[in-house]
Amino acid sequence: MTEPIVACVDGSRSAMSAALWAADDAALSGRPLRLVHVAEPLLQGVTATVVRDGTAYSEWGAALLDEAVTLVRSRHDGLAITTELLHGDVAPSLSEEATRAAALVVGSRGLGGFTGLVLGSVGVKLAGHVDVPVIVVRGPHVLLHREIVVGVDMSEASRAALDYAFAMAERRGCALRVIRTWYVPPSKYELALQLYGEQVAETEGKMLHEMLGPWREAHPGVPVTASMIYGHPVGALCDASAHADLVVVGSRGRGTIGSALLGSVSHGVLHHASCPVAVVSAHRRPASR
Repeated sequence: MTEPIVACVDGSRSAMSAALWAADDAALSGRPLRLVHVAEPLLQGVTATVVRDGTAYSEWGAALLDEAVTLVRSRHDGLAITTELLHGDVAPSLSEEATRAAALVVGSRGLGGFTGLVLGSVGVKLAGHVDVPVIVVRGPHVLLHREIVVGVDMSEASRAALDYAFAMAERRGCALRVIRTWYVPPSKYELALQLYGEQVAETEGKMLHEMLGPWREAHPGVPVTASMIYGHPVGALCDASAHADLVVVGSRGRGTIGSALLGSVSHGVLHHASCPVAVVSAHRRPASR
């Protein structure tokens, strides 16, 4: 069975943007779209069946899903779409969804039922803890720059991020900018930086060029720019996000929901980038067709 692209909707604008992003990705990859809404329990042992804005919560959630389907149909009328109203806590529910998905898409700022939960925090909880890419979408869903940015550091997580970034650039007809940063504290190593800074940058640049060779060969139609930048990776990637349609970063491994596994770079980019961010696990599970 073809694994779907899963998007969670909660009534917020960013969640609707996430649904559109997921729909585009599903259409381009030939996958179905699955839209879910999670009805959270309000109190221990109490199900989310109380009234919101004069409507039973389950009915409100179903109406949200219908609204999202209508929005998606306006852009992709022939797309295969399924919906489901789930009950439980958001992060564990979506983690379970990820076991049967090709990717998981959430909004950066959500309503989170009655608790005021920021859905972006759910994205942070999920990124790095599930074996499929987690995409956190903010703002209106439009392609402005036709460029995807990916950050690398020669780790296995970076290789998984490169796999995803090249595939996305090819699928969406975008150029790809690969960013690697290097940095030494100037106050402590100022003399070494003055003497050897250019040599370090040149050596790192050659390593980056060699690293990208297999991906360039596998995706010859993707225009690639490799950039060596002196500075912190969060700052470099967030600066680049102002001119990108997607930033892709790797995460370092698995962990339970709520554990502090997401790396500082991924965490910083998720909070400060100005475009959608995809976090790809080093243990990324290959999506089935």
